[in-house]
Amino acid sequence: MEKITTKSQTAILSIAICWMFYLFGCLSRVEPGVLVHDLIHDFSLNATQVGFIVSVMYWSYNGMQIPWGIILDKIGYKFVITACCFICSLGVLIFGIATSDIQLMIGRFLVGLASSAAFLSCGKVASELYGKNKYPLFMGIATCMGCLGSMLGSTASSYLAKWYGWRSATVGIAIFGIILGILAFFGLRTNKDVSNTVEKQNVDIVGGLKRLATNYNVWLIGFYGAMSYLPVSSIADLWGTSFMEKRFNIPTEQAAILPSLIYVGFGVGSVVSAIFAEKWNSYKKPVIIFTVGLIFTMWLAIYNNSIGFLSCLILFFMASFFAGADTLTFSMCYGLVPKEFAGISSGFNNMILMMGGLFFDPQLGKLLDTYRAGKVTSEGLPFYDLTMYRQAFVWVIVAICLSLLAVFFIKDTKPKSEE
Repeated sequence: MEKITTKSQTAILSIAICWMFYLFGCLSRVEPGVLVHDLIHDFSLNATQVGFIVSVMYWSYNGMQIPWGIILDKIGYKFVITACCFICSLGVLIFGIATSDIQLMIGRFLVGLASSAAFLSCGKVASELYGKNKYPLFMGIATCMGCLGSMLGSTASSYLAKWYGWRSATVGIAIFGIILGILAFFGLRTNKDVSNTVEKQNVDIVGGLKRLATNYNVWLIGFYGAMSYLPVSSIADLWGTSFMEKRFNIPTEQAAILPSLIYVGFGVGSVVSAIFAEKWNSYKKPVIIFTVGLIFTMWLAIYNNSIGFLSCLILFFMASFFAGADTLTFSMCYGLVPKEFAGISSGFNNMILMMGGLFFDPQLGKLLDTYRAGKVTSEGLPFYDLTMYRQAFVWVIVAICLSLLAVFFIKDTKPKSEE
């Protein structure tokens, strides 16, 4: 009994550090969303350039999904989490002290490289501590922690940037990551302290990748995930704050409430959709219902001229709540492979999912610059108005509608309830 208790305590500490790692990763990823005006002003950039710089994070983020999944399945999470905390901190630090756009991109690249392992680490621990039946709820809770980090990266960062300057605020985030890395180094145990699963099995990495890559369900699941995540990756993480500023003529600090609400709604929706999936013994049913709700509320939030600031926030909150069903894609993909491929399946799915941000962030920036047709402010900076944002966001709605269509062709991989 004492041995089980010790392992339970180790497991609790491990997942707590995993959650904090994911919180830090999300905080680091989204902070530039409230710094758009600062970046445009300090580095003489336009929307296309800002979108490109921010999207650099997705290059390394997407590219490392499968490698990190393999490393997690082969080596374990202690090394991954510890190393990535320090790498991510370095990236944030470089971004905060940058004096050129090249340095900004280097910082974002390192942030993407390290933060890409965060959610996968949560999934790896979840797969070792729980069966597939409880995996969706566990990952939903992990998503809530990530959303909390994203909230801090938006609202809190906007106020810190106002009070101390955006560079000091960014350096402060880097210091937090260094402290977390030290905690991970001394607090995490090796995987064998929790489970001997990894050491006992000879994981066929090539076989696992082939199994995923040749299954059309995996690609449809990933496509749905990428498109339904756009309210977070493109609106909350980058363009949403500026949109609210233009729509209601409010300061950045007030407009930054939007990303926070989106992250809260997404986190709550992740847990609730997992509960419905368990209740209905189906992944597809909650995904379809939630996506219909997402399309309807997103449209009203962006294009309904009769609503005020509070009503708009509520609608965006509801939209992000419905977008939370996106988290079920990890369970859907995991259901297609054996348990030992938990890390690889999460990495493969997350790689496809995050391609939405990789593509849409710079493309929305290009659309904004196309629609502004060379207009500039009295200071000579690029000028963007509400109409331009609405014209660009049409494509987000279209993408989500296409993802809903794809869901109907996906195999429902929900396992029967386990006793």
